[in-house]
Amino acid sequence: MRTMLWQMPGHGGLGMVVVGGQLVTRACADRIGVQMVELILHMGAHRTATTTFQKFLKHNAAVLAEENVSAIGADVTRAGLLTGLMCHPDTATAEKDRRAHRAAGLVRLMLAEKTRHQFGQVILSEPDLMGNISENITTGRLYPTAAARFTRMHKAFDSHLSRIVLCIRSYDSWWVSQFAAGIMQGHAMPDLAQMDRLVTQPRRWRMLVEDLNAAFPGAEILVLPYESFGADAARSLGVMTGVVTDGLSPLQQKRHAIAPSTRCLKEIVTDRGERPADNSLEDLGASWNPLPADHTAALQDAYREDLTWLRMQKNKKITLIDDTGREPAWEEDQRGQDDGFEKEYAAARRMGRPSDKGTPRPTA
Repeated sequence: MRTMLWQMPGHGGLGMVVVGGQLVTRACADRIGVQMVELILHMGAHRTATTTFQKFLKHNAAVLAEENVSAIGADVTRAGLLTGLMCHPDTATAEKDRRAHRAAGLVRLMLAEKTRHQFGQVILSEPDLMGNISENITTGRLYPTAAARFTRMHKAFDSHLSRIVLCIRSYDSWWVSQFAAGIMQGHAMPDLAQMDRLVTQPRRWRMLVEDLNAAFPGAEILVLPYESFGADAARSLGVMTGVVTDGLSPLQQKRHAIAPSTRCLKEIVTDRGERPADNSLEDLGASWNPLPADHTAALQDAYREDLTWLRMQKNKKITLIDDTGREPAWEEDQRGQDDGFEKEYAAARRMGRPSDKGTPRPTA
């Protein structure tokens, strides 16, 4: 007889679950061998091919279901599932707190339903959990309220959360892409003072990783560089879940939510009557880049420093999936080297579940 496990919405803090109609602690459920669904949080970031990845998951939903993997994207998270959890900390009210508590219950019920249908892994992809593009542009900082947001959503995810996946990108191209998206949303063209602040602002990817580690100390954190993974959704999926199958089909449109062209930006700015402070919109055939050369170099240096910091982490729960050709930071971690999918995920610690479908998944 199949054993059913349900997370009680009102008992998340106590780790209580229902097994065979009896309320027991999660530790007890672990002792009797009940398989709990594994939650993987894909946090984005924004402008790192997150929309393309979400569409890829939806496009391959049937194939993923055969591998006992379910994916939830922004079309679900922003339709009521996470209402109250993604608000700016400074705008929290009693009503939003009530909605956040309700959202935490909905998340637990959703995970219980996935368990009932015998899914082993659930990917929840939502970059707005960290903040949003408008907040980044307005403050000139990288997800400045992320730590408070993580604290707010902790109870909703912590009981099932096993892995957090964060895609990062070189600051120069990331900020330019955000500015371009921001102009489409109504933000003004960035001026030199704004670009100066990007170089001097203290928030870096490593601090965001530390925020995640502090809020979810039991979860493994995988960091994927956009430069290596942005154009390869199947590889990203393989690293975060262990699913490697020939059944996955690529999207017909390979890129979604791409940054607007220089021509498009110029039309928008002209229609609004703005006068750009530079001539970055004059070359309509080139990619838009308002950053001065010295700013670009400084931001690229800061990104390299972050990658170096990530490689040196002694905490085995923080892992940079690196394929720049360097020697791995520790002996057993060969992920990201150009060895192909199977070797990559075989060397990954705790990637996926044992399966009798396709290639066997070793537990390295």
